[in-house]
Amino acid sequence: MSENRMFFHCKKCGNVEGSIFKTGTMSIACCGEQMELLVPNIADEEEGDHFPFIERSRNNQLEIRIGLPVHPAEEDHYISFVFIDTIYGSQVKRMKTHPCDEPVEPFFTFSFSQDSPKIIYSYCTRHGLWKTVFEDQVNMFSMRYQGSY
Repeated sequence: MSENRMFFHCKKCGNVEGSIFKTGTMSIACCGEQMELLVPNIADEEEGDHFPFIERSRNNQLEIRIGLPVHPAEEDHYISFVFIDTIYGSQVKRMKTHPCDEPVEPFFTFSFSQDSPKIIYSYCTRHGLWKTVFEDQVNMFSMRYQGSY
């Protein structure tokens, strides 16, 4: 199902919407206009700025930080959401507040019990949609964040 995931962006208000799956031609409107289909950039470890660094914590939680060093959280440049496709479904976390309203944690926390992430999408308000595919979930969990935040 995740290969059919689609995200759309409104050029007027900046809203981003996602679809669960694609079964045919799709268009979504916002602010009275058709939304733009986002084509994800591919984030890999060498690119760094938009690559998800993952750390497993207690109670089946994963902390995901975008970028090394951690992605900026400025008024017009921040990660607004992280979306994970898993073996059994999906999860999304949005930035709870605008980064300039109050200090925000530099990571998104996801809970998993007997499930594993396959694809991580993140949306940067300046550089667009990013996608990282993890072929081997075991290797993904061994990745550690290597910086200060």
